[in-house]
Amino acid sequence: MTTNAAFSVARAAGKIPTDRPFGKDMANNAFLSAYLATTKHEDLYLYAPTSGTAEKYREVLGSLTDRKFKAHYLSLNEIQRLGEPGCLMHLDPHLGRDAWDRRRIGQRSYSIAALIHTMAGPFNLDSHMETLLGPVQSWDALVCTSRAVKRTVELLFERWHAYLGDRFGATRLPTPQLPILPLGVDVAKFRRTEERAAAGRAWRAKLGIPDDALAALYLGRLSYVEKAHPTPMFIAMEQAARASGRKMHAILAGWFPMPEHEAAFREAASLYAPSVGLSIVDGRSEPAKTEIWHAADVFCSLVDNIQETFGLAPVEAMAAGLPVVVSDWDGYRDTVVDGENGFRIPTYAPPGGAGGLLPLGNAGLNESFQRYVGSAALMTAVDIPRAAAAFAVLATQPELRRTMAESAARRAREVFDWPVVMELYRQLWTELAARRTSEAENAPRRDGHAAEPRTEDPFRLYGHFATRQLSHDAVVALSPAGEGVAVAAIPKSSLNNLADRHFLRPAEQQAVLERLARGPQPISALLAAVPEVRRAAVYRWLGHLLKFDAIRLAG
Repeated sequence: MTTNAAFSVARAAGKIPTDRPFGKDMANNAFLSAYLATTKHEDLYLYAPTSGTAEKYREVLGSLTDRKFKAHYLSLNEIQRLGEPGCLMHLDPHLGRDAWDRRRIGQRSYSIAALIHTMAGPFNLDSHMETLLGPVQSWDALVCTSRAVKRTVELLFERWHAYLGDRFGATRLPTPQLPILPLGVDVAKFRRTEERAAAGRAWRAKLGIPDDALAALYLGRLSYVEKAHPTPMFIAMEQAARASGRKMHAILAGWFPMPEHEAAFREAASLYAPSVGLSIVDGRSEPAKTEIWHAADVFCSLVDNIQETFGLAPVEAMAAGLPVVVSDWDGYRDTVVDGENGFRIPTYAPPGGAGGLLPLGNAGLNESFQRYVGSAALMTAVDIPRAAAAFAVLATQPELRRTMAESAARRAREVFDWPVVMELYRQLWTELAARRTSEAENAPRRDGHAAEPRTEDPFRLYGHFATRQLSHDAVVALSPAGEGVAVAAIPKSSLNNLADRHFLRPAEQQAVLERLARGPQPISALLAAVPEVRRAAVYRWLGHLLKFDAIRLAG
């Protein structure tokens, strides 16, 4: 039974721009790094649409590991080989497209698993519609990083099921598995050591944070429209300072997707938290991104945005040994145990039906995604008095901070360390393989029907445009010397190379040409010169040669 997977590298990972490091991209690279570090397999399968894409990721993967693997770069023409690892893993939610591709060779050939990072964007929502409409099987999986994500997917599926039933009378509407698997962190990179503690003290001195102040760190993208509105944190810390008599200092570490927003953040801090110190640190580069954790006493993320689904930063904070104050929101509900490794602060949203107009502009792509989710966030509240109380108690009870910090570090180590998480994925791949051999197939492909109607073979759909179509009993021969274009001369013109990836490989071309050199041949004899899975390429290449009179039909 398989414990391996091929990775789709078209959208999986890449070089992360240092000036715009989005969490999804960093998480995907971390996922691949963890896989490479923990797998027992020496074969590394990478599924790429073109050889150029595959080559690009050789460099990326080389930067993620020092281990040596036997790399297999598979293209769309070689998807039957995905049965070797047994599962195709996408680090995004686009499951349906690959199910259609698989249907061409057999729906039991392998499983497909896809990972949800965010839900709210129109293209991500469309992907879930495509999942239902596509030939997805029970041995496929759409991985949800939290219970909140799974419930949202279930709601979407319910709505689409109802529509398809009303529209077409559909009664069988299969769905993929929806396992809940967390993202992971490299705990060792964050674990508090004496050296890191000293670096943290140096940061406090550099930022002018008094020793007796409670320093609360927020780390991540500094976007009030896509992540967390900063004002509730500022107000809560101001209230906590008054209630506890302790100094408070907010550290915002990260980057501004819209640099002009920095002035607005500073203005909000001045308006709503005049007694609270504020430091804004560029958290994109070393040493800040690894040391700034240890300058703080607590971590805070009062996320209020539907764009968020899991939230790695609180888990990283726990790995760094920080108690956390987070909103009771989406994935935070699964990562933070309230009262043990921190506090989850209640959140409040309008009832269903109150936001019906909000997504329309985004769905029609005439209003930005940022305006949509940012508007929804401005209607979502975090319980500020409860947050203030959490800050106050953590400021005045150092022993509680210490016990929560220990609990946080233990939870990160036991639940979210990448080797632990990667083992859950291996178990998933094994489970999907077992389902693939035992469960009924959904919508088996009918003989003579296209694998996917909208991608019907053009030579079936438009074949009647031509006077004649090639068949296995047609006889072809090399054109007489001096007539037409020699086979070797065809690629010399740049006009002729657009479709090369669909033709025979050099060794296969040579095998066919050797047979043609003996005299006229039925196409059936030329088909026998290549493996069965490559025989369609013979017809494509022969059509190409006929185009330039390199060969001719006999009779």
